[in-house]
Amino acid sequence: MGPVPPALAEDRLVAEVKMRKPRLLVVGIGLVLLLLLFGCLPEAVGPAGDADGQGTGAPGEDAAMSSPFETIERGFHSGLREARAEAIRGAASWAALWRAHVGPSPAGEEKSAPFVDFTQEMVLAFFLGEQRTSGYEATIARITQEEARLLVSVEVTSPPPGAMLLQVLTQPYHLVRTPRSDLPVEFAVHSLLPGERTKPAGRVK
Repeated sequence: MGPVPPALAEDRLVAEVKMRKPRLLVVGIGLVLLLLLFGCLPEAVGPAGDADGQGTGAPGEDAAMSSPFETIERGFHSGLREARAEAIRGAASWAALWRAHVGPSPAGEEKSAPFVDFTQEMVLAFFLGEQRTSGYEATIARITQEEARLLVSVEVTSPPPGAMLLQVLTQPYHLVRTPRSDLPVEFAVHSLLPGERTKPAGRVK
């Protein structure tokens, strides 16, 4: 086969360039779309809503976490008839509170306070005060450690209206041990009423 005439070779080159132009245009549009797509994707978000995966909480609120606790004693009869809530960080204070709580025994024998290691722990005590009937209950439900305080949530249950109750004096209480903290302690009392959710009723410091 002889050499291709220059005019024919030039026609073939022009035809090939015309065929490549649409392909180059499609590839260029695809690259632009990919760049736009990746440019609009949001950064990875952590579980609490920030880019680093660290919880930030609601604006203006201190970071808080729950503190573990264990019940020492919980019941309905106490020698303490007045409402009382306090944090106890020493053995002498704990022994005095316990004596006032259990009162004198009929046989004159003193019941020793349960052991608490106050180098590692402290006691949180809540006494509802004397009630005229049965049906009342006090429970330390949560302990939350915040930046500047230890918040103790106490749930108080009252009997529903018209309930059949024992006509007996009661003094509901709850004593717990929890890891020692030097933060100020605040008790938040919540009243449980029939058919209603827990709601704040008042605070005792």
